[in-house]
Amino acid sequence: MLETLHAALKPVEDAVTWFLLTLHEAGLTWPAAIVALVVVARTLLVPLFVLQQRSARHAAALRPKVLAVQERYRGRSDPASRRHLQAELLDLHRDAGVNPLTALWPALVQAPVFLALTLTLEHRSFGDATLFGVPLSSVPTQDASLVAVVLLVLTAGFQALTSLAAAQRPPVPLLVGVPVLVVVTTAHFPVGVLLYWATSAGWSAGQQLVARGLSARRARRAAPRRR
Repeated sequence: MLETLHAALKPVEDAVTWFLLTLHEAGLTWPAAIVALVVVARTLLVPLFVLQQRSARHAAALRPKVLAVQERYRGRSDPASRRHLQAELLDLHRDAGVNPLTALWPALVQAPVFLALTLTLEHRSFGDATLFGVPLSSVPTQDASLVAVVLLVLTAGFQALTSLAAAQRPPVPLLVGVPVLVVVTTAHFPVGVLLYWATSAGWSAGQQLVARGLSARRARRAAPRRR
């Protein structure tokens, strides 16, 4: 299965390798090239983020109707009732043009680049490429370093900030559980990948803060019209 995955990602891995080598030959350090990879990848994903935010607004407007449908089926746990409940909720979301999977699109599209970078660091030679003296190909669980710890903490912090910016009152499990899960998962990847992930998480936090500011501005502009 791993061989099949590697074969499927080979074109993306080649593209990532070419991108990094090109920037490095142009004078950028390897870490700077990885950061540039994040900037390019996330810039290309901005249209998906806009769709994600639009879907989130529609979902928020739809929530009262969703709660009303759920209230009608409260206490009814038989299979027929559950099927009818799911069917009505699907109809509501379809009529409103809300796709719950839209929130996953940026992560799903970015995943091949993330995995390709991991394969690139594992299978290609980048000489003495380091980040503050730590090899980009080293893995924190095997070669613990302060640099890796800082990158993991930054990633967790940016994830928590993104959750805060995405919701007015995010639940505590979301603020704690998601960063912890991210740290546990990414701790097994090379330092170069951690740099990519931390930079991407920082981009997500900044992007979400900008989106929240724009949403608040729209709300202030619309407020007088409701009076």
